[in-house]
Amino acid sequence: MWAYIYQARNLLAMDESGMNDSYVRVAFCKQSAVTEVLTQTLCPTWDQTLIFDNVEIYDSVENIAKSPPSVVVEVFDKDTVGKDGFLGRCVMSPTVRLHGHETPEPQLQWFTIKRGDEEGGDILAACELFLDEDAELPFIPPMRGDLYTVRSGVRPKLERSAIEILCWGVRNMKKFELTSVTSPSIEFECAGGLVQSDVIKDIKKNPNFENPVLTRMIVVYQTELEKVQEFNGFEDLISTFPIYRGRAKSREEEADTIVGEFKGTFRVYPMPKDERNSPLPDTVFTNLPPSKPVECIVRLYVIKALELQPRDDSGTSDPYLVVTLGDRKFDDKDVYKPYTVNPVFG
Repeated sequence: MWAYIYQARNLLAMDESGMNDSYVRVAFCKQSAVTEVLTQTLCPTWDQTLIFDNVEIYDSVENIAKSPPSVVVEVFDKDTVGKDGFLGRCVMSPTVRLHGHETPEPQLQWFTIKRGDEEGGDILAACELFLDEDAELPFIPPMRGDLYTVRSGVRPKLERSAIEILCWGVRNMKKFELTSVTSPSIEFECAGGLVQSDVIKDIKKNPNFENPVLTRMIVVYQTELEKVQEFNGFEDLISTFPIYRGRAKSREEEADTIVGEFKGTFRVYPMPKDERNSPLPDTVFTNLPPSKPVECIVRLYVIKALELQPRDDSGTSDPYLVVTLGDRKFDDKDVYKPYTVNPVFG
């Protein structure tokens, strides 16, 4: 039996660093094998083939072809001290080959990793069970060191692509080790590559990353901007992603590890195949608004309130308004509305 373990995604963080040192254990009948350990990643790419030789299955070929034994795939987080952390498991059914190497080739599929009743991520894998011992098997996969990689025909077809990341800023950053976060940066990891954003000098003065301000032409339309196609119904170009810190025992506990928000967006597009060493094209992020703070006037209109909770012995209250915006606070205590639970402010 050949098990093709290519990669995983969205694994549950088990280390205090918010990452994992992940490996896969594959069990089939009475045998098991493990992949290499990939450190500090939640989306590891093992690109590895595990080969099980001389597997004993006590059943007829016909029955095995109809109902082959299951392949159990378990994902763990390697720990230097104590027991390895269990990230989840999935069960696969192998593609049965009665006459050795046959077509079509097996297709890698995403399987949901389950840990109890909750999801622990996904794994991209496939497996083949060869029943004829004398038949011709596929060529042995190429090796990477002393490990077998996923063979040609099963390995995903990759294309050269570019990823552009628009780092707009951060929001709602919580303290780290009892100290306020003042100058953060963001690291991005994809397929083993790592890039880092600029450092924000002081998020209290400006929580956005420095970006060039591009010249823009202002156009006045004859209708509402929401109806203009290029504005996409006023959908925000910038998305908000939660920032996690530390380990989480379950998906429900992940919300407790949120320490801030990253505002940005991503674009992935293919690159020309015949220009592998060519430089990246101009950025796709054009006509961006300035990222520096802009002075604004905020007007709040409060007309009235209804059925407020009485606070006085008379069964009424003396309500007034308090408005908080950022680090500013405004109150109208001097112009309270006496003896009423349905005040009219103006």
